[in-house]
Amino acid sequence: MKRILFVDDETRILDGIRRMLFRHRGDWDLQFAADGETAVALIEREPVDIVISDMRMPGMDGAEVLEAVRRVRPGAVRIILSGYSEQDASVRAARVAHQFLSKPCEREGLEETIHRALAMRKLLDNSTVQDLIGGVTVLPSAPYLYHQLSECITRDGALGEVVEIVQQDISMCARMLQIVNSAFFGLPQYTSSIESAVAYLGLNVIQSLALTAGLFKSYEGKEGLNALSLDREQRHAAQVGAAARAVMRDKWTKDHAFMAGMVHDIGKVVLAAQQPDRYAALLARPEAGSITPLWEAERIHFGATHADVGAYLLGIWGLPQEVVAAVAYHHRPGEAAFGDADIIAAVALANAVAKENEDGDAGTDGHIRRIIGDKQVDAWREEMLHALQEDET
Repeated sequence: MKRILFVDDETRILDGIRRMLFRHRGDWDLQFAADGETAVALIEREPVDIVISDMRMPGMDGAEVLEAVRRVRPGAVRIILSGYSEQDASVRAARVAHQFLSKPCEREGLEETIHRALAMRKLLDNSTVQDLIGGVTVLPSAPYLYHQLSECITRDGALGEVVEIVQQDISMCARMLQIVNSAFFGLPQYTSSIESAVAYLGLNVIQSLALTAGLFKSYEGKEGLNALSLDREQRHAAQVGAAARAVMRDKWTKDHAFMAGMVHDIGKVVLAAQQPDRYAALLARPEAGSITPLWEAERIHFGATHADVGAYLLGIWGLPQEVVAAVAYHHRPGEAAFGDADIIAAVALANAVAKENEDGDAGTDGHIRRIIGDKQVDAWREEMLHALQEDET
């Protein structure tokens, strides 16, 4: 049974959750704690799959509880459930929470959140990798982008300028969408538009996130990241995002395809940041990426691919399923078990076309042709190459 721990200093809230989820008692082991200290003692004794904590509590608050969870049970999914919406609290919680839910929370919304989190754990059923990913609070990024962002915000730069900077960065894109799509900020519907996310969050929150997270300092100079080359990865991500967006026919699919393209390789960054020596050694192997595709070498070496890792992280962050699916299956779209088939195929093809454009290596698209047909692949390829050529000019 999956163990889910709820933490709230109001016993009536806990009683309401107990009644609300009573019908799942055969599948979920529901645990309840009325304060942070009791919750931490419980997780130290027993493993837990999900922790859902109130934010504002006497003694240990929700951010402190989830920080303890991150240290003791790093593989657990960490969720804040609160009506406390002040910006300073949101920034503190964003460092350790994978998702936010707002009070009062309807049964359907709570159940869906739990089901999705458990589904992501099933997607990557590897406790070692789950712990590795669960310990991630911030993702590494190219330092010069954060210098640009901080300088721009300090001098009250225009919104459009901030958007341009954020769109260059894989981890900032993912983090912005994680937060703006959370119930904590009350957005009426999901958005995959970075411009909407930045406009909705506001420059003060953007600045707080950039300054307090220290996104690159913890990783600067690590061997794994040096071997990976963040600059090259981010250029590739931008090309895949632009190419995937170019072939979609409406704003909804364009936004989702662009975001999926931007973050499709974020699992590489996580693996390189969390296991720098092992990942550097893998990249140094002559067969990795040439004789054996890198993602297959990762599966042998780590028990999971960068696509698995990236999809898992984005999934527990609560990003849209369409984005998660496109990331999960961008190397094997024919195996997709969920998501939008067109977006998945577009990101997979865009990845192949971008590599073609960057390295001159012909990408394989046979599996994509089986999904959407020869004529559509040829038409998409032409549109993608045109988009990439425009981007270069």
